[in-house]
Amino acid sequence: MKKTLLISLLISVLLLGCNNKPDNVPDIFPCTVSVTNGTTPINDVFIVLALETGGTEYSMSGTTNSSGRATMRTSRLSWRGNGVPAGTYRVSLSKTPAVSGISPEEYQCLSAEEQEVYNNEQEKKREKEPREIPEYLSDFVRSPFQITVAKGQENFLAVDVAALPAKPKK
Repeated sequence: MKKTLLISLLISVLLLGCNNKPDNVPDIFPCTVSVTNGTTPINDVFIVLALETGGTEYSMSGTTNSSGRATMRTSRLSWRGNGVPAGTYRVSLSKTPAVSGISPEEYQCLSAEEQEVYNNEQEKKREKEPREIPEYLSDFVRSPFQITVAKGQENFLAVDVAALPAKPKK
């Protein structure tokens, strides 16, 4: 009985310790990004936020779900929290075109040379696929999007790629 109680207490302490926000991460606030093509949601878009004022010791990112919405998260080492520190951020969006291929198990059975050939073939297929997200949006400098996150605000950004040019204006 004492051993079970001790193990339960140890697990509780470890779990609580894993959820503690690191000291150098400021308070975070809910932040959501929506990505659509007209009224059609786009899933699996990887979104990264970069603080306008420069680098940080933590990262902010999210991936859209089947509804085209991403809950932005802040990460520092093994800690992750839903939300983003207050500030103004540049926004990058990217999505790798999906191409059919072999399963991960089959891939693991390939030799190193076969994997390299396979990877090159897959990359050539991806280059031919239409992009749901214009490539320039993956560049913080060329992406026109930014979001300001603050306590008590909605902290929501809606991106409609149908309203964007295929290439950025020069």
